[in-house]
Amino acid sequence: MPIEWRWYDTQQRVILFRFLKPWTPEEFYKENAVASEAARPHQHIIDVIYDVTEVSIAPRNSISNTVNMLRRESWQPYRGAAIVVGAGPGVQMIMHVAMQILPKGALYLAKDLDHAQEIVDELQANRSNDD
Repeated sequence: MPIEWRWYDTQQRVILFRFLKPWTPEEFYKENAVASEAARPHQHIIDVIYDVTEVSIAPRNSISNTVNMLRRESWQPYRGAAIVVGAGPGVQMIMHVAMQILPKGALYLAKDLDHAQEIVDELQANRSNDD
């Protein structure tokens, strides 16, 4: 499978998707549906990290597919932020367009998984302070 997902932390507050080779939107939707089902019973916000480090080309219609998917994630109201790791120039362009369309704080770019974890830690700390 070109896409894998798993819980990234023991508290199950972060899902990690790894894109291992060229993929199609249908393959992503399939894995996303499985991850969404796993997230459904949780009563806390879940952030998602998308590691695209190993993939240099995004599928066709990636901008519209990404925006539509992020707008209608199925585990609302507990959907957190999406953090994209290792994006090349083409994916970065898509993400910058998506960041203009989506609500502020819905989408972040990270240079590596450590940076993504820093973003998640900050988001979760801010949520704790808001409680």
